[in-house]
Amino acid sequence: MEAQCYVDGDLADWDTDDDDLAGCDVTALVVYLPKMKRREFETWSDWLEYRAEARVTALLAAAAGRGGRLGVVDRDAEEVAEQAVAARFGENFLEEFMNDTAKVALESVGAAFDRTASRGVAVSPGTAREAITIIPAKSFRNEKALRGYLQEGKSNWRPSVRLSLRVSLDGRQEAVEWAAWDLRKSLSECGTITDWKQRGRQCSANANASMRMPRLVAG
Repeated sequence: MEAQCYVDGDLADWDTDDDDLAGCDVTALVVYLPKMKRREFETWSDWLEYRAEARVTALLAAAAGRGGRLGVVDRDAEEVAEQAVAARFGENFLEEFMNDTAKVALESVGAAFDRTASRGVAVSPGTAREAITIIPAKSFRNEKALRGYLQEGKSNWRPSVRLSLRVSLDGRQEAVEWAAWDLRKSLSECGTITDWKQRGRQCSANANASMRMPRLVAG
């Protein structure tokens, strides 16, 4: 049998023990199909950036108050900003859906981040907010449907919202495996996981160095 050629990257040793340092890269996806009409979805999607810019402006104005000096951005300022955006642009159910999705994901996955750190696993990026991306997208059932839309302009797509997770874990092999499992379980609380990729590798150099540095204990 002729040996084939593959690019596998910085793989972990096949006989890595539970206490050996190892790394793992996780990418995951949850796709939601909210019940929206295509035209409404496109309109709401087009206005997302304008609403975000207007929200920042309104938030700064609300925080500044009557004195014109920037104050504390509290819940009251946020509510005033939301009212200003709603008065200017009206309701946007796509934005509401994305905000609700983010709230659930940050709570669930954020708790997993905290548990992972408590077990001595280095997590990159350091927060769930940095690791999670939520975007609107046109969803197609297959490549043929996508080609029909791109080449012939067929309206054969479905409105969707995509929640993506990208995170790197480094630490003891056993703890890293547990952390990956915990992340998957936490993400599944946000919806059915559409795609999950977990790639084991050697512990990153930066994480390895930080884990092996001696700790100074005050006497």
